[in-house]
Amino acid sequence: MAALGYPAAYRGFVAACGPGRAETVLDAGCGAGDFATAWCAVRGQAGQLTLLDPAPAMLAQAIARFQGERVRAICDGLGALEGCGGQDVILCAHVIEHLDDPGAGIAALGRALAPQGRILLVVSKPHWCNRLIWLRWRHRTLAPREVRRLIAGAGLVCHAEHAFAAGPPSRTSRGYVLTHP
Repeated sequence: MAALGYPAAYRGFVAACGPGRAETVLDAGCGAGDFATAWCAVRGQAGQLTLLDPAPAMLAQAIARFQGERVRAICDGLGALEGCGGQDVILCAHVIEHLDDPGAGIAALGRALAPQGRILLVVSKPHWCNRLIWLRWRHRTLAPREVRRLIAGAGLVCHAEHAFAAGPPSRTSRGYVLTHP
């Protein structure tokens, strides 16, 4: 992931989302922890960082990146978000495009968000590069207008969209900043 530029792209996205430190941060579908690492590099360590991923091996890699920090780890899917309400920030990169119902996934993120919180969502967008990624991950791509429709359907507001600056992330991904209305 680092060689392809995703950690740097995530740091750029976090930096572009305006000032602020968060007391509670949840990385939903954290994988190896790249997005949470980017958050902490730009914004500082959260009072409570929760890492959520259904793959034990990926979750173990993410946990190892935060030794000595206040980290809660949950080995489960987005269904576990029901017990994670009141998050100041939810990070979610390249997760909803793997779900049978991406709209339900976005709605679950919204239910876990504090009233004044923000979701930083990264989604795979249509581009020929994603066909290569599909060979490994079997994900779908979602056009920005479809993502905006899913966001509205989940009762959330998209305050900003983020185009990644360079490398594969600029071709394969788009960022969205979501809040409650």
